[in-house]
Amino acid sequence: MSRPQKITEPTAISFGITIAVPIHNTPLFFKEREAQQNIYKCEEYFITKRENADDPVEKKNFDRCRATLQWASASGASLVHADSSLYHTVDFSFNFDNFDAMLKFKEEFSTRIDNFMIF
Repeated sequence: MSRPQKITEPTAISFGITIAVPIHNTPLFFKEREAQQNIYKCEEYFITKRENADDPVEKKNFDRCRATLQWASASGASLVHADSSLYHTVDFSFNFDNFDAMLKFKEEFSTRIDNFMIF
């Protein structure tokens, strides 16, 4: 994150967005705190979950989560937190250094995730 040398006026230094990815009754429990706060560890978590899943619906759920993380990473985001919710979603909170990058991430999100999915 780059900041001006001297800040004399209030300045936005990061921009956040939270994405809720449906997981259709797939229970998730993050055992490692690092997997909730590191984009690469979180992706590894979903790769492992997918490899161990037998149900095609679960595999699709984990692919969708992985695609979300990959698109966020490609967009320059950092993972603030990931956790499962009571509403059958995994909620990913991302920060961006640049407002335009966050907008591009949001605008192209559905297309990028759909293109990633193989089912």
